[in-house]
Amino acid sequence: MIFRNVTEATKPPRQTKKAFKSLTSEEVQRFLLIAKEDDLFPAFLLGLGTGLRRGEILGLRWQDVDLKAGTIKVTQSLVRTKAGLKFEPPKTKMGNRLIPLPEEVLRELKRHKVRQNKIKLALGSAYEDHDLVFAGPLGKPRDPHGFWEHFKRLVKKAGLPSVRVHDLRHTFASLLLERGENPKVVQELLGHSSIAVTMDIYSHVIPGLKEKAVAKLNDILKCGSSETRDQDCSKIAVQNPKNEDGKSFRVSGSLDIPGAGGGT
Repeated sequence: MIFRNVTEATKPPRQTKKAFKSLTSEEVQRFLLIAKEDDLFPAFLLGLGTGLRRGEILGLRWQDVDLKAGTIKVTQSLVRTKAGLKFEPPKTKMGNRLIPLPEEVLRELKRHKVRQNKIKLALGSAYEDHDLVFAGPLGKPRDPHGFWEHFKRLVKKAGLPSVRVHDLRHTFASLLLERGENPKVVQELLGHSSIAVTMDIYSHVIPGLKEKAVAKLNDILKCGSSETRDQDCSKIAVQNPKNEDGKSFRVSGSLDIPGAGGGT
């Protein structure tokens, strides 16, 4: 007979982060040159310019696109279930978001709308209008797997490494962070539930991020170096605050620090 739970002596398997791929700026340009004549080019350009998920791209409706303001609202996503294709709202509050469009993406969406209106007019009642920006040929929701297969063919044609449609989202975030964008802004654009999620996924895409962070303190700390001349630090003005007794604390005979004694 076993008198204790043997699972207490075991350790659960460690969860490892899923690796993702992102395209470089040069690879993005190569892809766009190949894809620009494709019917779904506006959809892939939108993914690269906004970081939308595949389901969010395919679930986007014209009522959620403001061509005058140059923004889109993410209000639903197209997903495949056992019962078939279904529209679902964002899973979190942050997922329901407003995203400004890059000018080139906005221009392409306007051109796409004109082309789509011509198709609707030509097909008449045969077009099943769901107000979808990237509908199938007859207006119905576009199959996500078919959308992915279409994307794969373009990637292969461009001679790029194998990437998923979702990697356009990773590319969007990586390119912004590499160019110094505030991670909080990237988090809000992606619709992550917290900044911790964003940093956990993308902090490693910026080479030297930690080194650059601590280097910002160098101009202050160099005044303690024996190799630094006094006049090099002469521009640093330090006031002489008082403590509760009206006395100042001096450290190393140079700086007056209130309440000397340490802290964090």
